[in-house]
Amino acid sequence: MSRKIATREKFKSLRMRLSREEVLAKSAQIQKQLFELPEFTRAKTLAFYVAKQASREVETEQMIKDSLLMGKRVLVPIVDKAARKVLFSELRDYDSELALGAFGILEPKPSCRRLISAHESDLIIVPGVAFDLRGHRLGHGGGYFDKLLREVASTKPSLPFVGLAFELQVTDKLPNTWRDVAMDILATEKRVLNFKSNKLRPIMSKYAETGVDVRKRGIETFKVTVQNLFPQAFCVVGKDPQLRGYGVLLHTDGAGSKPLQNYLHWNETGEFKWFESIAQDVVAMNVDDIICVGAQPVGFVDYVAINAFRVPKKEFLDALNFGFKKCFGMLKRHGIKILFLGGETADLPDQLRTLDVSGTISARVKLSEVINGGKIKPGDVIIGLRSCGKTKYETHENSGIMCNGITLARHSLMQCECERKYPELKNPGGKGYYGRFAFDEYLDELGMTVGEAILSPTRIFAPVVARILEKHGGQITGLVHNTGGGQTKCLKLGKNIHYIKEDLVEPDSIFRLIQREAKVSWREMFEDFNMGVGFEVIVRKRSAEAILAAAERFGLGAKVIGRCEKSDGKNKLTIRSEFGKFEYR
Repeated sequence: MSRKIATREKFKSLRMRLSREEVLAKSAQIQKQLFELPEFTRAKTLAFYVAKQASREVETEQMIKDSLLMGKRVLVPIVDKAARKVLFSELRDYDSELALGAFGILEPKPSCRRLISAHESDLIIVPGVAFDLRGHRLGHGGGYFDKLLREVASTKPSLPFVGLAFELQVTDKLPNTWRDVAMDILATEKRVLNFKSNKLRPIMSKYAETGVDVRKRGIETFKVTVQNLFPQAFCVVGKDPQLRGYGVLLHTDGAGSKPLQNYLHWNETGEFKWFESIAQDVVAMNVDDIICVGAQPVGFVDYVAINAFRVPKKEFLDALNFGFKKCFGMLKRHGIKILFLGGETADLPDQLRTLDVSGTISARVKLSEVINGGKIKPGDVIIGLRSCGKTKYETHENSGIMCNGITLARHSLMQCECERKYPELKNPGGKGYYGRFAFDEYLDELGMTVGEAILSPTRIFAPVVARILEKHGGQITGLVHNTGGGQTKCLKLGKNIHYIKEDLVEPDSIFRLIQREAKVSWREMFEDFNMGVGFEVIVRKRSAEAILAAAERFGLGAKVIGRCEKSDGKNKLTIRSEFGKFEYR
């Protein structure tokens, strides 16, 4: 018998010792605790469970009836055993609309069913056999509510979950896994436990399964050490110790796991040209970050770590150097002069399976001209610059993928044969490749091969953004490079801003392909990928047309994708799309 099963039986037995009178008396006390919660008071729509009397659950009949008398909309569950999921239906009369259904629990009669998504509720009241002091819950074992909670937590994380339990059902610690969703609040007949302040819902994303943390938890430890003049700006800006009135930037970023795809193409074709695009990826990740604060680049150095037993160093460096020459040459033609000052090449065969490439850019900006989001105000509009297609300063069509989400893209699209041939392409203990495409397989929906779509070099927006700043700098209140965090990257900028994106571009084919093959929720897709908008310009509404015209002159797709409002507290983002409404903080 597993630990969970044994624990479940223990608490069921404890609960069964309660008499019917004790259940009703304790449930009345729990109702009082529940109805006094601010979350309950604010809620207009409540998703209740209907208690099974024979199981001695916390009784909800009176709670539901009183909620209806208060004018609240009440949803109750219907168990769909065939689909193994819980549906919800609006209940208008407890006594006349319910009948025994699955598992001997009262459910709405077929003639009284008004199906409504649980996402429409303002509060979900959750049953359980046991709860612990961290908010973890042990259910009845069918997994129906677990599945519901996971789905809701991943698509509407702000929706509170309230567990109801007798005090005898509460223990110090329950067995749990990353798939188990914790409660926000637990109400018993004696107390209310609030877990909101100390928990993150443990939902592992598809991207996290590959070992990547898109939220980069842990780096906040450096905030007390980093000397940042503008904590709400997109990049760290320090005070120039020599030049009065100026700020300096020393910004580092890399190509992430994208070079592994370059490595695969080189192995399969023997052509070193596949390494050239790494240069643009690294430059783009740096120059387009620092321009978000209005800074002018000065110099750039690269850092190459390589396992020369697997990657021929000279030939690789020749290809990389050629890529840098092309990239810096293009920027110079558009008035952006960057000194390439060399870098470091490290041979690390014991530490590295293949290669890693990053770069550091130095830049300068007048402190009076730093764009830090502080001037964003309600009514400002968000203009999205497309990451796909072909601009006038580019030579090839771009899939739009840029340089983030590549680990998930590689694992979900490339055939498992890849890792059998080249085991160095993945962490030995990590999630393997599970795709069905060869690197050179052409797809009509992409207009290129799958491998080419993954390797499309990160678009450099600096030529366009520099021109916009030159002509309309006074109207620009925010700039966002949609790299790690995808469409949620804007949350990093400014303070007390509600970003509302309600007219996003249609996701490019590469993102639809990844979503379909990896079976990723659309909510996660917007957090992992740029979804077709690689850069955002936040501007006064009256200047929007001028910004759109400037982008058009470069052949760069652009459109107004949203607006800004004031947030009550932390920054937040609402995305309204064809795939649903998603909220992020």
